[in-house]
Amino acid sequence: MLLGACSREVDVQEVYPFEVELMPYHQDATKGQAVEVRCKLTPQKLFVSRKYYIRKFQRSGKGCLLLNVGGVELADNDNYDLAVGDFRLYYTPEEGNQHTIELVVSDDAGQEQTLLLEFQLSDNSGGADDSSSSLGIVTHGDNGNYYINGFDTGIAITDPNHKPVVTIVDGYYYLDGVKTPVPSHPLPDEKNIPPVGDVAHGENGNYYINGTDTGIAIKPDHKPVVTIVDGYYYIDGVKTPVPALPVPVVPQYPDEVLVPALKKQGKYEVLLISKSPEVTYTDPITNEKKTVVANGVRIEDGACLYQCLSPDSVPVPFATISGLPRIPDKRYQTDKNGCFIVPASDLPIKGLPETGVTKSIIINGKQYSSDKTTYVPSRMLVKLSYSHQDGQRFYFQLTQWDANLAGGKFVPLAVHIPLTGEYGRPENFFLWAMRDKAKGRGAKNDFSALRHASVRGTADGFIEVTLPKVHIVADPTHPAYYTTDRKPFFLALSMYNAPYGNSLQTIQLLGMAEKSFLDSLSDFFTLFE
Repeated sequence: MLLGACSREVDVQEVYPFEVELMPYHQDATKGQAVEVRCKLTPQKLFVSRKYYIRKFQRSGKGCLLLNVGGVELADNDNYDLAVGDFRLYYTPEEGNQHTIELVVSDDAGQEQTLLLEFQLSDNSGGADDSSSSLGIVTHGDNGNYYINGFDTGIAITDPNHKPVVTIVDGYYYLDGVKTPVPSHPLPDEKNIPPVGDVAHGENGNYYINGTDTGIAIKPDHKPVVTIVDGYYYIDGVKTPVPALPVPVVPQYPDEVLVPALKKQGKYEVLLISKSPEVTYTDPITNEKKTVVANGVRIEDGACLYQCLSPDSVPVPFATISGLPRIPDKRYQTDKNGCFIVPASDLPIKGLPETGVTKSIIINGKQYSSDKTTYVPSRMLVKLSYSHQDGQRFYFQLTQWDANLAGGKFVPLAVHIPLTGEYGRPENFFLWAMRDKAKGRGAKNDFSALRHASVRGTADGFIEVTLPKVHIVADPTHPAYYTTDRKPFFLALSMYNAPYGNSLQTIQLLGMAEKSFLDSLSDFFTLFE
């Protein structure tokens, strides 16, 4: 009896509570892109024969929940074996904006713990018909086979309405559990993948790709999925007559900018490939030669172009990038060339440029970090600054903020930009003139000064303003500078479309201007105001 009592006491002690811990995860999700959730199962005391299970129930939305990388897809209300320790869940939303999944972890002694996963699709997630997936884009080929990311899988389409389940095992795509010859990462000889075309709405009601009519009618409030199969663009799986563009040359990081760390192999790298080397400019006033390091942003919009490379220096497509130096809270998705854009609004204003580690590179559910080679510049701050005078011509130039100088200072642009073409058209500028009223009683518009005035951009990067109807003395040492018939003259200059995606304005005191007859008459009435 005593032995039996002892056995019962042991049986009671074999049941120990357990905890399931959810690490912080991104609740803002994108349709077709997997979100990783890290979890940990920890019993109060480990008992060898104890078994643990996990089951889920999708309360709202529709999606796919995988247990561990390349693991099984969880079906509602079915139990799946769960090992003690760390495990990961990968949820890919498919339909709906709000997604809620109830998770129940239990053991064979009847103990349970309930958890909730909640996701909200971002605004740019696409419509309900968007079938893109972070596990590869599946289309129907003209030869009757399934294609993944434009490559023939060799697997025949038996049911046109069937949506195959795509998984990745040992670096290759699987369709419905059948291995395909398509690698999940492009091999070095498969890196030349054409870019997805630029889709626009035509006035005839059809979609256009790269300016060519596809013949496919526009669906209202729908974001079409564009793929490339056998050299032609497809929209939502339907072949178009538009051939894919020639393979672009992927921009390379300039050799003169490379530092020894960028030559290393063995780790992933996230490289800024829009960076320019430092340049030398001549100050037009002092004629001094000065050196400025280019900001590394694109002239057309102020954004930065990056490329993610594998340890073998192969571009990594469809990777989720986050945790860049100085930009810890933003996520980006690489395209088929392994490139992604950081918009100007994401670049920091304060602080100095920094080279560091990109903390998270998620590829097919696995997370990596980069080598310390990711360079993040500051946002390009540009303004119009007065430069010099040549007779009745006044010159302005674009300047950029250089935080490396003591206290920070605006200096001429590091990259020479000819202000011709779209930048230099007279329609891109606006002029306004003002001068002081008599006895300093405020300012008034000076319309006569702008008669026959002109403004244009020049090839050497200046904005030239010509004022033929007004004589201005800019030098305070000139004998005529302080004569009573002259008043301070201000010019307002606006540039609607400027480099780096800016619209710029400035007001500049050009000097002391002589008064016209109408100005003198206006000043006379000012005395009685």
